[in-house]
Amino acid sequence: MEFVSVAVFMFFYLYAAEIPKVYRYSCYYWLPVAMVIVSFALQKGALSRLLNSRLMVTGGEISYGFYLIHLFVLLSYAEWQKTAEFKVEWYYSVPLLFAVVVLLSLLSYRYFEKPLNRKIKLLLNE
Repeated sequence: MEFVSVAVFMFFYLYAAEIPKVYRYSCYYWLPVAMVIVSFALQKGALSRLLNSRLMVTGGEISYGFYLIHLFVLLSYAEWQKTAEFKVEWYYSVPLLFAVVVLLSLLSYRYFEKPLNRKIKLLLNE
């Protein structure tokens, strides 16, 4: 059901240019979006199982930290490369920088976000 709903949504998306804007932005996407919402709400398909896998859930949990940290890491690396005596090739630096950002995001989630979330929930439940 999930693949069908995603396929219907993609079909609607690919042919959206053929539809006048007034309909496209008001009622054109109702059917495919409703199908996608219902099919994922049921959580019985292979795509739901994939999205509920531990790797994907962890990726979702660290995504905000990734968003906040990545620019700092990339800009710091770029500044370092401007003054460094040796230049690192992009095919080495890109995977390394990605790994650093993921690691920092994991650490941030584990040691900052998660404990702070627990404390806030405790404060709000009192």
